[in-house]
Amino acid sequence: LFKNFMPFLTLLFIANVVLTILRDIKEDFLVKIIDVSQYSSWMFAQVDSVVTLIILIIFGLMVFVRSNLKALSILLGLIIASMVVMAVVSFGYEQLQLNAIAWLFIQSLCLYLAFLTFQTIFFDRFIAMNDFLGYTGTVIVLAVKEFFSPDINWTAFYNLMAGYVGIICFVAFVCSFIYLHQRYRRENYGKTGVFRKKEEEKEQLEKIEKEK
Repeated sequence: LFKNFMPFLTLLFIANVVLTILRDIKEDFLVKIIDVSQYSSWMFAQVDSVVTLIILIIFGLMVFVRSNLKALSILLGLIIASMVVMAVVSFGYEQLQLNAIAWLFIQSLCLYLAFLTFQTIFFDRFIAMNDFLGYTGTVIVLAVKEFFSPDINWTAFYNLMAGYVGIICFVAFVCSFIYLHQRYRRENYGKTGVFRKKEEEKEQLEKIEKEK
């Protein structure tokens, strides 16, 4: 399977690793990224609930899409849009002047839409291996931060990382999308071409038989 779809899976593999690292840092260090003392814990639960509900609705609507290619294309399109929004919000943090809750909602929706799509599309064993590398990457990122920039602002650190993750994943998902459609068209065109050639040969033979 990997050999047959190596470019596609490699791009998604890289994207999922960096998404796992970002998700891990967000969940483990949220209290350092946002001043949670200004908000009630119920507020954060509401944000997560709304994000979860939106993603469940999106995934639920996929049952009405019968074509596997179309469903995968829609999901990849949503993920690509999410990565663009996440990168724009991250790099434009100072200009947008979003409050903490709005910023958290946008970041969570974009991040989890991409991350959970992997969890629902790919096999558990592939995800388990990917998660292991992702968590290892988290340790490496934190070690680099502690040794080289121990006093860095956590909000600035997360925003910068989310911006770069958005760009990396955007490129990976767009390339995956293009590769998937090109391969689909090539293989289906090949089948159609072979079928058409056989039909033409059959018609030619029938024509020759009639002439005889």
